[in-house]
Amino acid sequence: MDYNLPKSDKPVVCVLSGGLDSTVLAYLLKKHYEDVRLLAFNYGQRHSIELEKAKITAGKLNSPLKIIDISFIGDIVKDVCSLSDKTTVSLPTNEESKDDVQANFVVPYRNLVFQSIALSYAESLRAEYVFLGIQNGDNNGFWDCRPNYYEKLNELTSLNDLYKIKVLTPFIDLTKVEEIALGEMLGVPFEDTWTCYKGSKDGKPCGICHSCAERLEAFKKLGLKDPLNN
Repeated sequence: MDYNLPKSDKPVVCVLSGGLDSTVLAYLLKKHYEDVRLLAFNYGQRHSIELEKAKITAGKLNSPLKIIDISFIGDIVKDVCSLSDKTTVSLPTNEESKDDVQANFVVPYRNLVFQSIALSYAESLRAEYVFLGIQNGDNNGFWDCRPNYYEKLNELTSLNDLYKIKVLTPFIDLTKVEEIALGEMLGVPFEDTWTCYKGSKDGKPCGICHSCAERLEAFKKLGLKDPLNN
């Protein structure tokens, strides 16, 4: 269960959204590396509850967490993205977004901003690796979650003459079902993760957005009960 994780005696950086993918990844990395640094982003997302989940995970893993405020992004994209807390467009249900996986919940170039900051942090730590929880369901729908994107990103980082850092995506070929199965093996408390795009005022997900539907279906296929949807 090493997922081709390279050896390193230096700190490693893990981008932790508070979602299911990155939380499972954080638990995996803690089993392989002594010093895991967690990095989360407030990008003006309507589901900022995920940041509270990230804090809980950091505490349980005893790993330092930095939350970077880039909330200006939410304002920039509000007219095209339903995930902004200032959005002017409605969030589609899973049924409404079936014919367009990207629909209006793409946050334009968000991932590149995240990764640039993560790389900057990694270099400051003299870390060799930045880890992301991208999984197969993401790369089917989003251009900046595909293997060829990360190949090009690593080509770009290789131009750095001062310090070499690689961006790694151990789950990029895993389905959500496989990822949850791994989380079960690692003892991940799934109640500490957040998936719903809509956000929450009562700690409960909406159950009908694309992200919720994908999560619920994966738990169902494994015969498991999602603790957030009991």
